[in-house]
Parts: sequence; structure tokens; C-alpha cells
Amino acid sequence: MAAPQAENAPGARKVTADEIARPFVQEIQEATAELPQDKRPKLVGLLANDDPAARKYAEWTGKTFRRDGMEFEVRQVQTDDLEQALEE
Repeated sequence: MAAPQAENAPGARKVTADEIARPFVQEIQEATAELPQDKRPKLVGLLANDDPAARKYAEWTGKTFRRDGMEFEVRQVQTDDLEQALEE
């Protein structure tokens, strides 16, 4: 059985996440485009386990960062070395 269709109130419309995010993404892309390559923001993700879902999440995060003109790096670390890796 198909899920019931939700009805909007009169004058209301569905707003997508992309529609909300678009101006923010554009602002980020414009701001990073003005920066020299060596001055762009960089996020380092630390993976302290072998969870494939965590790896996939990190890959998608990197894809989004690069799309928006920023850098992203994933570092695989041992759980016992995580605190030290955070300080590097």
C-alpha cells in the first residue's frame, strides 16, 4: 500500500533542503574562490575505526568540501592515537 499523500495548507508549498542551502553554498563558493589556494579552509577528518559507513561519510564530506573550494583530508589513526592526532 502506498503512503498517503500529505496535503499542504492553502497557499503553502513544499520547500526542499536544496532550496534552503543554495544561497549559503553560493556564498561559501564565492568566498573561497577569492582566497589564494594555500589560504583556503581545510578540514581534517580522523577515522579511528574500520567502519565502512564512517569511511563513506568522510568521502562524501570531502566531495562537498572540494566542490565548495575547500580542502579535506582523511587520516586513519589507531583509537589509542586519536588524542595525539587531534593535537597535530
